[in-house]
Amino acid sequence: MQHRIEQHPGHRGLHLAVHRFGPPTEHVVLLLHGFMDAGGTWDLVARHLVPRGLHLVAPDQRGFGASDRVGPGGYYHFPDYVLDLTALIDSLGGGPVRLAGHSMGAAIAAYYAGAFPDAVVALAMLDSLGPTRISADAGPATLRRWIEASHRARSRPPTEMA
Repeated sequence: MQHRIEQHPGHRGLHLAVHRFGPPTEHVVLLLHGFMDAGGTWDLVARHLVPRGLHLVAPDQRGFGASDRVGPGGYYHFPDYVLDLTALIDSLGGGPVRLAGHSMGAAIAAYYAGAFPDAVVALAMLDSLGPTRISADAGPATLRRWIEASHRARSRPPTEMA
């Protein structure tokens, strides 16, 4: 089975190591790992899915595996992982996407799917979400507004202080 590792842009200049399993096909599935794992941990799953014609893309999340660590002023919050996922999806040519996640990765996939439901073809979650302080009705729209505001802020020129 073909397995290669590439570098892709994350959010705020971070680079994500991305594991690709199998030859490129039109059936791409993004696999998001759990806490204390990395993208390469999907190799046993890949053995069963690649022969079925799927191309698997499994990033090492920020701070995990061979991906960049966050420096001063950076975060390891779920919305930042979702921003990294949006950057990765853009670097792969955009959506719609198929997402599968385990634990922390399932939460990231669910937050992305909730904020961008039209961009997700399929979603599979294993051992995922816990309670949140935002209501289920308000959560997706709140996350989407935050991501869009982050993109707008990044595109503005820096403000010089007197």
